[in-house]
Amino acid sequence: AQPITWHVTMLGEVGSNDEGPLPWIERDYTPISSALEWERGRCEILIKIYQDGCLTSWLKQQSKHNLGAEPSIWLSKPIRTLSVPSLASEDDGLRPASVLLLLAGTGIVALPQILAHREPHRML
Repeated sequence: AQPITWHVTMLGEVGSNDEGPLPWIERDYTPISSALEWERGRCEILIKIYQDGCLTSWLKQQSKHNLGAEPSIWLSKPIRTLSVPSLASEDDGLRPASVLLLLAGTGIVALPQILAHREPHRML
């Protein structure tokens, strides 16, 4: 099977906001958990909080001020982001001895998903 990275869309009911007439804000995030964890009902997302970010500042406020209350947040089904066929075994069973992945910025969050597929027993 080919390694596939995926993302989810988070929808937060933030109330009145500057992004439009609806009380929701939507953002895409790449989970740091694996697809298997998703299938088991767990999804971990690493989110950088921006002070001026509509959704992230709201999330931070919810975690500080609404302990015990559940904010209205929804996650979409996983959406395929990237397929990396060169990391999969060839039909003849050959695999490269090593792989060099150069990721930076927001691309770094795809790394755990790729490594989990490549070396499932030696995950980050």
